[in-house]
Order: sequence, then structure tokens, then C-alpha cells
Amino acid sequence: SEVKKAYETLSDPQKKSMYDMTGNASDGPGGFPGGGPGGFNPFANAGAGGQNPFANMGGQGGQNPFAGMGGQGGNQGMNFSDFEEMFAKMSGAKGQEKAKKPQGPEPGADVHFKLRLSFLEAVNGASKEISYNTLRKCTACSGSGAKDNQEKAKCPHCNGRGKKVMATGFFHMQQDCQHCEGTGSTAKSTCTQCTGKGVIKDRAVQTLPVPKGVDNRERLKITGKGECGVRNGPPGNLYVEITVDEHPVFHRDGVDIHMVAPITLSQAVLGGPIRIPTLVGEVETKVPAGTQQGDKVVIRGRGVHRPTQQKTGDFYIHFSVMLPKDLTEKQKAAVAQFAEDEK
Repeated sequence: SEVKKAYETLSDPQKKSMYDMTGNASDGPGGFPGGGPGGFNPFANAGAGGQNPFANMGGQGGQNPFAGMGGQGGNQGMNFSDFEEMFAKMSGAKGQEKAKKPQGPEPGADVHFKLRLSFLEAVNGASKEISYNTLRKCTACSGSGAKDNQEKAKCPHCNGRGKKVMATGFFHMQQDCQHCEGTGSTAKSTCTQCTGKGVIKDRAVQTLPVPKGVDNRERLKITGKGECGVRNGPPGNLYVEITVDEHPVFHRDGVDIHMVAPITLSQAVLGGPIRIPTLVGEVETKVPAGTQQGDKVVIRGRGVHRPTQQKTGDFYIHFSVMLPKDLTEKQKAAVAQFAEDEK
């Protein structure tokens, strides 16, 4: 029976593999229902009375719409050469000749520039002059790419659309117009200065205002200061990556500033005033009596100011008690007396 035959095919790996490849479970005719010579026919039992489901789809005479697509005796419809030509155009090549790239307006590339700042330049802001390689608009053709700045006319082959539709059988494919190279317009000749691109290589010089409070590895974006667009396309952007040098005294943590202030043993024990350098100059603060190693005081609002974020950090002073290595006889006696008092 058909059910038994199907079970035998699915149970036998060799028969199943043969069916997957050929549509027939055996080397000879047969197989699943409708499998006659040539393997499995998915439309063998389709339609009324097992008729071809495409019998009434072909217009006059009930012809198959897929007739002549490469089978024997197929003189009508699409043949292999049609497919070959169509896919050659789809892949952008015909024979050994590559299709030209579209020549319409193209946006300019972005420019990336690395800027090194000192610690205080990053904190206080600065004005830096930078220079970099870029593309600028060709003055000979005003960026149009046409010789003598002549105006371009609408391409008559694509009616200014830059695209043409190719129909092959029942396939329709849109491709760039080969006459205007996808621009929709044509010129009699291209500019010799820029070879039709509308841009030429140049060296740009910019004065960059660095805002207050920028930090290491931050990136600034300057809109429209990248490379000029090709054939009057929009310009790219300039991205400036910031690198900030270390400072010998100050250490930055976000908008807060930290520093280590060395103090003497007597200052740690007795306390007293001390002058501390800050971002805006020296200030006087007080060392509390009995200060221990690593103790800190905070001066509010003396850190980094970031106007764009409306933030101002604090200034942290970490005390480091410096013990004397050499003592005078008088100092030794005083320490010895202090030790007796501790007992």
C-alpha cells in the first residue's frame, strides 16, 4: 500500500536520501504516488481529474505560462540566454566590463582628528588651531563637475529619473541609466580640474573653540566641517577626539579634583593653617589637629566647571603626614618626654 511504501522509504536512510535528491525512493520508476519516470511530480494529482493546474492559465489554447523556459522543444518564452543576460546586468557586469558607479550628488566623508590638550587647557577651555587633509569644492566648475560650469540638461533616455526599467519575460528590473550614469542629467563634457567629481584635495585650517571641562577621550562634533560633498552633495562632519595630559599635582575624577598635600608631624598633631594650590590659584585652608595619614578635607565648588552640563565639582585635599628621618637632640628629648607621658 502507499502508506507502507512511504514508511519503508522514511525508515531506510538510503531510500530517504535517494528521495530527497531525486524525488524517487528507488533507482527505477515508481516512488511515491505520482512519481512515474523522472521522479516526484508535485502537480501529478492536482486539479480536477488529475489535470495540470496551469492548464487554464496560459491564455489561448490553455498553454502553460512557463512553457519554453529551457525545456526540450521550448522555442517560446524565456530561454537560458535571457537569464544569462538578465543576471549579468543584475551583477553589474556584462562580459568582462564592469558597470560604472552612479555619478549623482554624494555626501562628503567625515574627518577624524586627534587633539592633545594640557590638563589646564581641558579644564579651563582653549582656542586651538588645527589643520587636516580634506576635499573642497572645485572652483573651476563650482562643484557641478561639468566643464566651463555649463548647466546640465535632463537626460532624454530616462527623462531625468536616472533609472530605466528592463523587462525580460515576466521579470521587471530597475537599473541605473547608462547614458547619464544614474544622475538624471547630462553634460557635454566633464571638468578637467576635478575629473567630474566637483571636489579637489586641499588642506583645511580651522580655529577650534575647546569648551571648558572637556575630559580625556571625549569627542567633539563640528557639523559640516568634514569633506565637501561630491558634485554638490552635503558636506561631512569633523570629529575631534580629545587626549588630555596628566598633571603633576592634580588628579581628575569626572568633575572632581583630587590632590595630595604633604604636612609635617607638628602640623598633623597640632593643626594649623596651610596654603594649597587649586585650579584658580592658591587658597588657605586649615589642617585639623590630630590629622591622620590619608585624612581629607573638601572645598566645595572648586572642582571642574562644565557649563554645557551645568555641573561644578569639588576639590579634595588628601593629607600625607611626613615623618622626619633625622632629629636634633632637643627634638629627640621632646619625643622621649612625649612617650613617657603616653604611659
